[in-house]
Amino acid sequence: MDGAMTFDEVPALYHRVRPRYPAALFDIVRELPDLAAGSRVLEIGAGTGIATGPLLERGFDITAIEPGAGLIDVARAELAGFSSVRWVETRFEELVLSADPFDMVFSATAFHWLDRRVRVGKAAAALRPGGYLAIASYQHVAGGDTAFFHAIQQCYVAHMPGARPDERLLPADQIRPATRELTRNGLSEEPIVHRWVIVEMYDRTDYFDLLSTYSGHRLLDHDRRTDLFGCIGEQIDQLPGKQVHKAYLHELIVARKA
Repeated sequence: MDGAMTFDEVPALYHRVRPRYPAALFDIVRELPDLAAGSRVLEIGAGTGIATGPLLERGFDITAIEPGAGLIDVARAELAGFSSVRWVETRFEELVLSADPFDMVFSATAFHWLDRRVRVGKAAAALRPGGYLAIASYQHVAGGDTAFFHAIQQCYVAHMPGARPDERLLPADQIRPATRELTRNGLSEEPIVHRWVIVEMYDRTDYFDLLSTYSGHRLLDHDRRTDLFGCIGEQIDQLPGKQVHKAYLHELIVARKA
């Protein structure tokens, strides 16, 4: 199975447990020059609408594309009160671009799943001159319960093929933003990067629910996943209050089309 499509197996769970993006991220997008209420946005990989909702609240008119039918069903239910969004069940690579260009192409934690041979060029082709490509993402970084994450790496080594015993989370300031691709493919202005580090807290149940939405965990067979969760659970039980503190680096990269 395509790793990106594993999310469609558990759309309601995905919507409930996946981290939300900082409000400031959407405020920055809304305040970009030449954007206004009613500006046309193409959202790539909209999922269950976790980012779509805040964009709608800021007045954008959105065409949201998503290949997962189950994810779209959840998004439609969650955002039923908005009329300025249209859902298209397709992959970005297969989307036929309209003759009417967009003011912004936005993607939240989905751009990395796209075919790197075409993603930036096609996004640029979808934009009007002066339009924006805005890529939001988050990743797990050093912070929170650092010793816990070091300890559970041995669980992954034992139960997830390919896991390395020496793998460690990097501090946020050691992770370089992925901007080089943007400057090489039709978006000529220097990208602007915004970052936030946020620590989320999970109890035992919510942490396992979160892991159950990750593509790598979903692709494990039932026995391996059960053993992996059992091993991780033993480490959670040793934490104060049996709660996991997990640090995320949220990032927004904005590039403008000349």
